[in-house]
Amino acid sequence: MVNLVPWTKSNLKVDDVPVAIVSLDDASNRRSTLIKRGFDSELVEYYWPACDMRNISACDLRTRKEYFDFKNTYKRPPIPAELGCFFSHSQIIKWFTKQNSPSQLIIFEDDVIPSNPRAFKQLADLASCLSEAAYSGHTYILHLGVRPEQLKLPLLRRISKKTINVPGLQLFDLADKTSEIWRSHAYIISKSAAIKYQDVTHDTVILADDWRFIMNTTKCKLLIAQPALFTQIDPSLARQSESNFTFYSDKYSIEKSAIFNSIANTAALITRQLCRRVLALVYSVLPYKRLF
Repeated sequence: MVNLVPWTKSNLKVDDVPVAIVSLDDASNRRSTLIKRGFDSELVEYYWPACDMRNISACDLRTRKEYFDFKNTYKRPPIPAELGCFFSHSQIIKWFTKQNSPSQLIIFEDDVIPSNPRAFKQLADLASCLSEAAYSGHTYILHLGVRPEQLKLPLLRRISKKTINVPGLQLFDLADKTSEIWRSHAYIISKSAAIKYQDVTHDTVILADDWRFIMNTTKCKLLIAQPALFTQIDPSLARQSESNFTFYSDKYSIEKSAIFNSIANTAALITRQLCRRVLALVYSVLPYKRLF
């Protein structure tokens, strides 16, 4: 059985899973709310200080190399909050790669909401079930709160409960390299995946929740827990996530514009989505697969 401990704990043991809650220093109200929602007070007290870029001016932003890296990837300029979010997550993961004993890390953002009273017990059980795979060097990221509407089209394979058996939960392997999965409010990352993440992002700036980019560049397995263990309902983040989806690439923007200008394209899109939905349903009923 693993132990969920603050990332600041000294002398981390093999069975320890450090937990880092990303929070701005002045967000004490959010942290108090986390405790009311059932988070261990010690985990909240020793939060990870988020990178605060709220006071960065547009002129200053355009002088940074990261601004142009982001713009080259997404074909649009970043906003300060997006860079701050990326820096916060990447710095945590960089710290994790330098730790000797732990093989898994849990990252939360400070506006997460446990989806049920058993969420923390289920989280510990999940980390325990995955510990052997993590120790063995397998690369995976387990998303703990994908929004239901994002799971209608991606191709998902059920993971056999012979390897991951947590009551009330089913794990899925995202077999779809083109799917749009967003938000980075709650996830587990293995040590091997963290090292690959660090290798990719040390000179590349991305959206912290661009799981498609992360999955395709690191070749990590992206697992999804269903139903979601931790949700996030902050309206500003929801709008940002939709913005991420809209501006993912020039190709997508052009396609979206063409859809509105052409009934034929609209019909074609509907047909593709229906076919995609059917394929997703076929994948969902395939025989269970082993985790690794």
